[in-house]
Amino acid sequence: MINKKHKIYKLKNKKKIKFTIITVVLNAEKFLEKTILSLKSQNSKNYEFIIVYTPSKDKTWNLIYKYKKFIDKIIINYEIGVYPAMNVGIKYAKGEYINFLNAGDYFYNTKTLNDIIKFANINMDVIYGDSQVLYKNYKKKLPALSINQIYNGMIFSHQSCYIKTQILKKNYFNLKYMYASDYDQILRLFNKNLNFVKLNKILSISKPDGIADKNRFKTIKENLLIVFRQNKKKIVFSIIIFVKKFIYFAFLKLLILILSRKQYEKIKNIKDAT
Repeated sequence: MINKKHKIYKLKNKKKIKFTIITVVLNAEKFLEKTILSLKSQNSKNYEFIIVYTPSKDKTWNLIYKYKKFIDKIIINYEIGVYPAMNVGIKYAKGEYINFLNAGDYFYNTKTLNDIIKFANINMDVIYGDSQVLYKNYKKKLPALSINQIYNGMIFSHQSCYIKTQILKKNYFNLKYMYASDYDQILRLFNKNLNFVKLNKILSISKPDGIADKNRFKTIKENLLIVFRQNKKKIVFSIIIFVKKFIYFAFLKLLILILSRKQYEKIKNIKDAT
């Protein structure tokens, strides 16, 4: 039964598909086409593509209509927030693994899905890899960390993560959290002793300043709350890690106040590019 807050506009039923790629969009006119073309260019076609569209004020719907033949499911979503929209995508996913690719994000190259297919086997619950962030004048690699470092915070981006669909259908994003529900979800899966496997490749390129990046301090607060609720024994360790992060981001904000924005960006570019 379809929730009253969303409806399926278009539906194709594919059988035995390896991946469900989910893109949630709201006012994404400037970014969506790049993501669609990246998926379209993949050498492997063993996937379904779901767009969860929240009614927008720009021309996002025009882009969706332009590429409608390429999209397997278009779901109109009326719930507010990124994580509710992502949960809708999970509900209708049919692939073996789910990947979330935000509007404006794209695969590292045309072989990315093929690389994962060659690497994956039945025992791998979560496959993840490195990421790259595309800034205005440079790209920065973000290496994924060992899953054993999960109490340090989110150790990989969801754009570079593939989780078995049957697992996500039992572990939806917790809507209590506005900024760190992805961390809550991954920590839950880790605490269930699922099999996490790291692929030593860059899997995705994403744009900077996502919702967590723009709300660093609120994200840190939610991270600590998540650790406390899931494993109180780790809370002291996590407090030390997150306090260090808090001090670091507070220092960056102070730099912005002291320096001009142009001077700050110049320093940041030098640091991030190294």
